[in-house]
Amino acid sequence: MPGQLIRLRREQLGLAQKEVAARLHMSQSTYSRIENQQVSLTIERARRIATELRCPIDDFLPGHAVLQNNAHLSDEALTEKINRIVRIHVEELKQWLLKQSPEPEMKRRSRSGRADK
Repeated sequence: MPGQLIRLRREQLGLAQKEVAARLHMSQSTYSRIENQQVSLTIERARRIATELRCPIDDFLPGHAVLQNNAHLSDEALTEKINRIVRIHVEELKQWLLKQSPEPEMKRRSRSGRADK
């Protein structure tokens, strides 16, 4: 999940993988493997990525980690942090649904093979 959230944030900023990877002093393929969750994301890498993508590291953590790691926050601050994560997930779901939508048919074909009007 962190990789998907990282990709979503990068795309929201209109940045290419190659650009972010260069800023992080890593190869584009290594950065791609992070987004595709093919390599483990260390806390240090997550911090560096969060800095480059101008967002809190919490945006990449699952919701339960937010609750555990932020017990010291007021209810209002914690609610805002959770809402921010939910907004990211909603946007990610919208993007996924858009990719799943079938192309609209231009014309339907009748049984005889002719296009219906």
